[in-house]
Amino acid sequence: MRHVSQYFPRHAGDHLDETGTDGAKPSRGYIAWMLWGGDEGRKWSEGVVRALDERDEKDEKNRKD
Repeated sequence: MRHVSQYFPRHAGDHLDETGTDGAKPSRGYIAWMLWGGDEGRKWSEGVVRALDERDEKDEKNRKD
């Protein structure tokens, strides 16, 4: 999941404004963004990573105690 979440910041500028709504073909960057889930996928994956990080922090704290 962390891998999925890392995709979005790396590719946030990949011609996402070239959506093809003006009659032109959409950019490859836009198509890839959508295949990875688009803005909704980014939001979801970031939430999952936050939850995983919180779980990992709890586990690490419990190991120290």
